[in-house]
Amino acid sequence: MIKASMVASDGKPQWNTRYIASSGEARPLLGKDSWLENDGGALKRSVQANLDTAMQTLATDVSRPFPRDETRMTLVQGNFPYVKQRLQAVGFRLNEDDRYLTFVPKLGDVLVFSGVNIFDKNFITHRPATKDDMPFKVVDEAPVKQ
Repeated sequence: MIKASMVASDGKPQWNTRYIASSGEARPLLGKDSWLENDGGALKRSVQANLDTAMQTLATDVSRPFPRDETRMTLVQGNFPYVKQRLQAVGFRLNEDDRYLTFVPKLGDVLVFSGVNIFDKNFITHRPATKDDMPFKVVDEAPVKQ
């Protein structure tokens, strides 16, 4: 996670946000195929790749801000960073490519995962949101239909 603030020349903040990249991959901490196996090689590679992804997203969003379009909301279900339960959230789909969905939950800024989330699409489900979708809820393991 990268916390970013843009400050005006008078020293007052113009905006604050977080950029959170997540590979989505689950591994045990210890043992075979764990994060710490081979001197933590898998953990180091994952942290570096996620940091690179978050930095690239931040740089793009600052130089050419992604649109936050209220008419094109997206529903995402998955494991959000720092939260144990599987969640559903409605928010802004900022960008999408073959591997990643860049998404901002429209939930304010008090939750641990508030900000720009960059998800590996292999570990989430998503679709256009409808007016009947709940903005936020804990969900079971059944994914949304895409």
